[in-house]
Amino acid sequence: MKKTLLIGALAASALLLAACGSSQADSASSGSRVKLVKTTKASSASHKKSSTAKSKSGSTTTSSSATSKAASSESVNDDIDEQEWALMGFLKLDGQGVDHLLSLADQGHWGQGDSVYTIGFGGHTTDIAVRKDTVVVTYDAPIPGQGMGSRNASKTYTKKELAAEYGNDTAKLDEFLQRVADHENTLNQSNSSDQYDDSDSGDQTSDSQSSQDVDTTGNPDAEY
Repeated sequence: MKKTLLIGALAASALLLAACGSSQADSASSGSRVKLVKTTKASSASHKKSSTAKSKSGSTTTSSSATSKAASSESVNDDIDEQEWALMGFLKLDGQGVDHLLSLADQGHWGQGDSVYTIGFGGHTTDIAVRKDTVVVTYDAPIPGQGMGSRNASKTYTKKELAAEYGNDTAKLDEFLQRVADHENTLNQSNSSDQYDDSDSGDQTSDSQSSQDVDTTGNPDAEY
């Protein structure tokens, strides 16, 4: 009888220990799962922060690049004055290049008024209007069977395309403007000199005629 009770007590103790062990294992497993979930959430949050940082970095880089390009464009525009823009518009229409334009400097005429410039080479002239972002070139296009028209055509060019094509030729454009100005000054001085010579010649003729009149009047034998 005592042996039976002892065996029963031992069996109960064994079952109790097994139950405790199972409970501890389940608790440990549950704790592990909780830690795993927390770790996964932390990793996901870290990934999101990293992605957001990269996105912001990329956006900042793009914005910086756009700002740099805009600043560069403004810089180019600031370096080109209105007369240079106007000549670029004419070059674009003419299509023969800045060196050809320079070769015609001694025959050229250049005028301006209220941001509208006029260029000519002894024949038809071309008007060029410089605006904020564009250059408008108005010219005499030929009319079939009627010769040249009068300001019957125009073309508009953006400053962006003109700067891309002729932005490096501003020194030559300035040289053209200076040579045209020098040539016109020379012509004006020559015309002034010719007018002065004509005036002197007229005075001399008048003095000579007056002298003849006096001599004739003072001569008693003169016939009237």
